[in-house]
Amino acid sequence: MTSAPLHDWQTAEYLADLLAHPADLPSTLTQALHVVLNALNRESAALFIKPLADGTPPFWVPHHIPFSLQPQVENLASPLSFFAQDLLERPEILPAGHPFEISEALPVSFNDETLAVLFLWGRPLTAEDRLRSQALLRPLGRALYTSKFHQSVSNDGQILPALQALIHAYTNAYDSHLLQRQYLQSLQTIFQAEDALLFLLDDHNPRLAIQKHLDANGNWEERTTLDTGSTFILPSGQEPQASEAAAPTAGQIISWLNASMGGSIQNIVFSLLVSNRNPVGMAVLVNPRLDDSDPYRKSLLQLTSSLLANAIVSQRQLLSLKITIADLEASRWEIIHSRNTLRTFFDSIPASVYIIDRNYVLISVNLKRSQRVNRHPSELVGRKCYEQFYHRMDPCPGCRAMETFASAVITSRYAREWYDQERFVEWEITTFPIQEQTNLPHQVILFEEDVTEKRTLEASLIQTEKLAAVGQLAAGVAHEINNPLAAIIANSQMLLRDVPSTDRDLVESLKLIETAGVRASQVVTNLLGIARKEKKYEFELLDLNETIRGALSLVNHELVQRAIEVKLDLQEDMPELMASRHHLQGVWINLIVNGIDAIDHPGGRITITSRYHEGEFRVTIADNGKGIPREQLSKIFEPFFTTKAAGKGTGLGLSVCLRVIKEHRGNILVDSQPGVGTTFTILLPDLSATTKS
Repeated sequence: MTSAPLHDWQTAEYLADLLAHPADLPSTLTQALHVVLNALNRESAALFIKPLADGTPPFWVPHHIPFSLQPQVENLASPLSFFAQDLLERPEILPAGHPFEISEALPVSFNDETLAVLFLWGRPLTAEDRLRSQALLRPLGRALYTSKFHQSVSNDGQILPALQALIHAYTNAYDSHLLQRQYLQSLQTIFQAEDALLFLLDDHNPRLAIQKHLDANGNWEERTTLDTGSTFILPSGQEPQASEAAAPTAGQIISWLNASMGGSIQNIVFSLLVSNRNPVGMAVLVNPRLDDSDPYRKSLLQLTSSLLANAIVSQRQLLSLKITIADLEASRWEIIHSRNTLRTFFDSIPASVYIIDRNYVLISVNLKRSQRVNRHPSELVGRKCYEQFYHRMDPCPGCRAMETFASAVITSRYAREWYDQERFVEWEITTFPIQEQTNLPHQVILFEEDVTEKRTLEASLIQTEKLAAVGQLAAGVAHEINNPLAAIIANSQMLLRDVPSTDRDLVESLKLIETAGVRASQVVTNLLGIARKEKKYEFELLDLNETIRGALSLVNHELVQRAIEVKLDLQEDMPELMASRHHLQGVWINLIVNGIDAIDHPGGRITITSRYHEGEFRVTIADNGKGIPREQLSKIFEPFFTTKAAGKGTGLGLSVCLRVIKEHRGNILVDSQPGVGTTFTILLPDLSATTKS
């Protein structure tokens, strides 16, 4: 075990001599502290001394302490003073994380009693310095003890500890019950009272009060609400502390207590609890040995009562504030829930919706609109709409948002967005004003709805009406053509009978005329079959290959004009098919025309095959056109869906084909590869075989 150096003992002897008979204790302690710091090679320190036996409060002896802590040592009710008082009770513990940047707290003790605490700032002490400090502080502790600095004090000497305990409770306790109990206990000590009572008025009814009781043994009791009467604490109709006559007398309070509580009460000391001219309650000390005639005790009673009243009001306000905060928090969550609900609804709208201000700055964007530019809505808010949506440097030419801003009217326009040369989306853009009362709009909602299908349907209906009119016209023209064709065929046949068979050239010419007439008549017949409106399907036994050839004859001109080769691979030994001739022929025409439209290069070829196998007819119509994209294959049979350029198709052909084949209890299969071609396969059951079986 090491010992302190020799010069430390010499310093200790010097301190003992210095403190042997101090004329002025604070001054002597200042000199002694200077000697200790020089020996420990320290600059900043402060010594906190316990209260004197004569009632002198505790005091500080500072030495070059940090500037920020100087106000702390000048106020015995400061956090640092309370911190020092706690260390006097527990000198062996220096709490971690304290806010005063203290490196060391050394107890100054004698005969196992801590009399003071020395605080050091700066670097922590080493083990050797800590051992040296014990030798240096021992004379200081002896001097404090022998000077009767800490002895058992009289009752008057208990006033200061009681007040310190009350201030400590007021500063650190958040429990109002603990503060009220400490208040009564302190008054009970100061006035040596048998019992202490506290009456707290109800916030909403001043006639009601809660009674709290602290007896001589320290037992704490809270009673039920009592009726104070109109003359208790404050006379009816009087303002608190408006005049001395407004306060109740001791006799009135004693009479009320004896009547309501029972027992014999000879005298009391009481104090009204008033905060900001508002009554809070009253404290009553029952049968005190000391009265409040002494100005010192009277001032203490008034001071502590005011302190408690303000604390009670503050705690009630804090509770009210917490309730208000809780209500606000609940309201905030309701607002957040409503906002989330509205945001979900906003993002779930299938149309594109966004809101702008007068500078075209985006205020809000729904998910549908942001997905069109592959951005998150948060990335778009705060930016110009025309920059983010259309990559423009200035507003769109057809934008009508400013018209809504200027006159608060709802506007609507159409805009077409092209994906490529053939595909586009048509948007109906509507603007709605957002305005406050009668002011002009400060924001505008833009609602963009995809009306491509709607507009296509409208155009298709118009086209259908045109086709119907053309069909009626074609039917009339066909009837007109049939008459001269009948004359041509009949005359050519009559001439064939009259012309000698030896004139081969003439006979061959007449046969060509007859063949051409018959072919033209068949074309007219087929055209009439397509154009004629039938209420139901008329099934009959027919030659499947004949319907295919009939369809080809109707589109032959288009095939020749486009230089498209037609390759036929028809099985000739097939049985007759039970079907509707005109409807089936319409299917072949639609599929062949689609193949013609799909071929956009020289060397076009359409291959048509027919087969019969195990009671099923199979017809394939294949082209070597541009094909159908895979993502569109599932939509080609939907009404009004078309892959053709605008104005070149109605989107009804394949849907009609599917409906006709379904009426024949068959099915259509499609296989397509972009750049290679498309193949339609039609499967038809042999209904005549089914009927026979």
